[in-house]
Amino acid sequence: LYNLETKALEPHTPKVYSTIQLSCEYHPENGSRTVFNKYMNDLCMDEDGNVDEVKKAVLQEYGGVLLSNLHVYRTKVCLVLWSLLGNTGKTQFINLLSAMLGNDKTANVPIQNMNEESKFALGEIVGKRLINVGDQTSSEIKDSSIFKQLTGGDEIKCEKKGKQPFNYRYDGGIIIACNNLPTFTDDKGGHLFERLCIVPCTNTIARERRDVFLLDKMLKEKEAIFNWFLEGTHRLIS
Repeated sequence: LYNLETKALEPHTPKVYSTIQLSCEYHPENGSRTVFNKYMNDLCMDEDGNVDEVKKAVLQEYGGVLLSNLHVYRTKVCLVLWSLLGNTGKTQFINLLSAMLGNDKTANVPIQNMNEESKFALGEIVGKRLINVGDQTSSEIKDSSIFKQLTGGDEIKCEKKGKQPFNYRYDGGIIIACNNLPTFTDDKGGHLFERLCIVPCTNTIARERRDVFLLDKMLKEKEAIFNWFLEGTHRLIS
């Protein structure tokens, strides 16, 4: 167990309730992440070819809190990776975090399905750490109440097929990738807009530079990548 207060590993103990076992080892001295660093620079590059370090820091902090056991709803935001054009690499960021968390800790629930009518869809998020939507549609969202409750740490009503409904507080995060921002028709207030941490991804990767094995290559660096995200976790706590 990694202790966020002492920044050290401790023996596993039944006194600490733990449900997350990351798919990587902890080697604090490992900083070898050449492929990942290049990917992040491409993802956070602006139209002038400059790397936006603020974007990179936001992604580092949100990814870091996801990989911890902290309540993500304390940030009160959903991370939105947005690009008008495709092939910016934004989905790879989601895939990387999903792989490090494990597929059993992720669920795919578009914002349009976060409503009481989709009660069985909400049942899928129980025990998950990440709601990931690699291609969020731009169709109208007529009911944003559940979305606001999920990002705000309020209890929602969930139901699994054949089971009794129950109240549940989701402590994981939400990351969506989209080419067109979703449209909320029921609430256009600032308090809703503030729930969307929008990171524009404007650097389209040229066809000859696209690597279909990029995720596999990054996962070979996952111990060093975890250390990078861990820096973001501690900075966000501070």
